[in-house]
Amino acid sequence: MPYLTTFVPAGLFLAYRGVSVYHTYRNDEVEQGERTFRFVLNPEHGESEAFDVRDLLVPSAQLLCDNDDLQHILTILQDAIRSGLLGDARLS
Repeated sequence: MPYLTTFVPAGLFLAYRGVSVYHTYRNDEVEQGERTFRFVLNPEHGESEAFDVRDLLVPSAQLLCDNDDLQHILTILQDAIRSGLLGDARLS
C-alpha cells in the first residue's frame, strides 16, 4: 500500500519576549505524540536539533527533577529566555 508523508511545522509551545519555542515529536511523527522535555526554536527542525529543557542551566531547573508539570517547564523556558540562554542563533 502506498504511504504519503507530509511535512507540517511543529506546534508552538511558548512565545515569550520575541522567542518562540516549539514542540518536538517522537520519531519526528506528529501522530506519535509530543515529547515532554525536548524542544526546538525553529518549527522546521526536528528531534536531531532539539534541546532538552532539563539541561538548561537556570535556577528554576531544580523544580523539574523529571516531573513533567507543564508550569515548571514553562517557568524554566521563560527563565532561559530572560537570561539569554535561549533565543541565541546557535540554538535556532
